[in-house]
Amino acid sequence: MFLLDPYLKEVNMEGIEVLQEIKEPLRHLPKDYTNLTICLKFVGGVGDAIIGIGSVANQIKNCIIFASTMPHQKRLIMSMCGVDNWIRPQLIHRPEVRKEFDVLIDLAGALNNSRELLADDYYSLIEKRVGISVRPGCFNFVAAPQKRNNRPIIALHPGASNLNRRWSDSKWQELAYQLVERGFYIFWLGTKDEFGFIDENIEKLSDTDEDLLWQARQLAICSYFIGTDSGFCHVAGVLSIKGTVLFGNTLPSSVISRYTSLCGVSAYEKLGLIPTRSLKEDTISKQCMNAIEVEEVLSAIDCSTLEKQVMGRKPQMAKRWKVAVVSNTLFGDDLVEFLNSFCEVTRCSNLPERGFDILIVEDEKGCIVRTTKESVRVNKTNNFENIRRAIREVFLKDED
Repeated sequence: MFLLDPYLKEVNMEGIEVLQEIKEPLRHLPKDYTNLTICLKFVGGVGDAIIGIGSVANQIKNCIIFASTMPHQKRLIMSMCGVDNWIRPQLIHRPEVRKEFDVLIDLAGALNNSRELLADDYYSLIEKRVGISVRPGCFNFVAAPQKRNNRPIIALHPGASNLNRRWSDSKWQELAYQLVERGFYIFWLGTKDEFGFIDENIEKLSDTDEDLLWQARQLAICSYFIGTDSGFCHVAGVLSIKGTVLFGNTLPSSVISRYTSLCGVSAYEKLGLIPTRSLKEDTISKQCMNAIEVEEVLSAIDCSTLEKQVMGRKPQMAKRWKVAVVSNTLFGDDLVEFLNSFCEVTRCSNLPERGFDILIVEDEKGCIVRTTKESVRVNKTNNFENIRRAIREVFLKDED
């Protein structure tokens, strides 16, 4: 067996390990992989498995390739071109199993060593580890962008296993509603425990299925992707879906530089900070993520791949509701400031007679949101998003 693994030791002809520690990877890989059985092992995150196994499998031809990854990644990784089969990582440690492979390549070392992580971008690290040119792999499924409710679909992925790479839930919520108001349908990607919600023209895919392969296929029908530096951004990159990735812990050039369809947005320059690339929770990364504003993400969207008339708002979609806010308190001041981004707002001391689509009247308990026919009470809260949703509710009821 040929072995490329600085941690697993050299093996003899029978596949039994010899306890002889080596400090550098073995470099005696064959020049010709034809008819060999190869195991590509990567026990780690989804993104790393896609980079390592997906790209290497797409490079090595005319051989049988087994992938060895975390079990929940099995279906997704097996859908990558060049991967023929899958084997549970624990089995690789058994000598009788290891000797079934002509070559074992353990890819985890280059990406799990913190000193190496700071040295180069992920793809370059894999190239140095394996000794072959590495570029994005591909999936064996493709899909053309589709629509929901006659709207282009944008996929949002707020989750990340690394806490340093997460954006605030409130900003994801604001971004989702901003996109819906611009004429898009939203898919939330991720697991049930990750942030996301359902609403009009908003769908949380994990309510249907958490399977990575199924969600990747749903991503394939989207027109655009917005997410954190995590597994689904690599799925989008491999699928060549245009997208924007938020960075607060790593550099875009270290992660997505070889995905031509993706761009990165970060706050490093305006803060005068550099990413820590820490795998442990740290305040600098949180500061960098929190400094990214919703408007910066919206402005980073590549409109060339979307319907420009939607992002630019068609004339019939550009109508802003005229809202009157009747209030004499600081609550009213803050509410007017919030609603100004979405509506044409007028502050009133007394009830106006006419000229408004929606009237918001503050009282001791909260406020009443009403049109000429419908009304909704919203209890006093600092979450103005509830009032905004009430506006949408009464306006749609009034139209019915």
